[in-house]
Amino acid sequence: MDPEVRTYIAEQLSGVSPTDYGGRRADAPSALLSRAARRQRLSIQNVQGNLYVLGRGSRTVGGFEINQTSLASEQARLSASDIDLGKRFLKSAGIAVPRGRAFSPQQGEEAQSYLKSLNRPAVVKPASGQSGAGVSLGVTAESDVGAAWNLALQARQLGTPDASDQVVIEEQCSGIDLRAFVVGEKVVSALIRLPLFGVGDGKRTTDQIFRAAEEARSLHPLFGRFAPDLLTPSEEHGGIADEVSRTGEIYQFSAGVNMRLGGVTVDVTAGLGSALRELAIESCWAVPGCRAAAVDLLVPDLESTDGAHVLHVNTRASIAVHHYPWIGRGRPVADSLVQGMISRSGA
Repeated sequence: MDPEVRTYIAEQLSGVSPTDYGGRRADAPSALLSRAARRQRLSIQNVQGNLYVLGRGSRTVGGFEINQTSLASEQARLSASDIDLGKRFLKSAGIAVPRGRAFSPQQGEEAQSYLKSLNRPAVVKPASGQSGAGVSLGVTAESDVGAAWNLALQARQLGTPDASDQVVIEEQCSGIDLRAFVVGEKVVSALIRLPLFGVGDGKRTTDQIFRAAEEARSLHPLFGRFAPDLLTPSEEHGGIADEVSRTGEIYQFSAGVNMRLGGVTVDVTAGLGSALRELAIESCWAVPGCRAAAVDLLVPDLESTDGAHVLHVNTRASIAVHHYPWIGRGRPVADSLVQGMISRSGA
């Protein structure tokens, strides 16, 4: 766990309980967007599969397919399926991104040499990845690079139109994993993504803390749909199962921050610094024609852009996670997207 993450949990989340949703289950993105459209008195027509068109009278207002809306340009859709292309757009706008390169499946030896040249731990991931699949952290020239390479190859989302078949190797930056959802010229929601964790209280055992976190996650409207392999208490991951937890100690129970891998989220919309808001908006707009997307960043803290790196601008990212955070208040991103389509269409 990065030191910035550990510090944030200790200072901001000790003693904070997950949001109680009263046993409800999360609505799918299409349901969230459809309800938002109805609130604006728009017509909704399913034209094919998951593709819907929104209208007002005889005028087309916009449309959506699962999480992606008509506020995404062709370039934005392409970059959502190609992390390396997205980084090129960001770099062209002078936005800091992690140092890295993309390699074709046939360039394994070149990738190995590049990894060695980084001279620091790296991230190996598919350029067309989704939901955190195929991502390996802390890869070094001395570690099993072949396993990380093959994992990334296997996780490529090649069924997606225009998806890249490449593998990205980039330096591993430290920081808090921040996702800011931008619509137009505004950050309408901001989350930080954390591994599932528990805080020691000096009373319960580490196993009891783990079981409590696991049960709470299983009851979450969205995260409860997934049953990832969690890190049970052990000497390697925070302590022996039957020992009394150390007061204030942060225990990590999932290997990653993605919700499918056991991660959780905290709404930080109200507390996000203005400089980071501007950086997220600039990053979204760095992709030609992109007027709505999730912007993923790694940041040392939530008040400053110093040391911040932008990872990805993703028009296909889940909107549901913003409606149902693990901790904090849900944000109506679907309503913001529908309003954005109305404003853009002039209807």
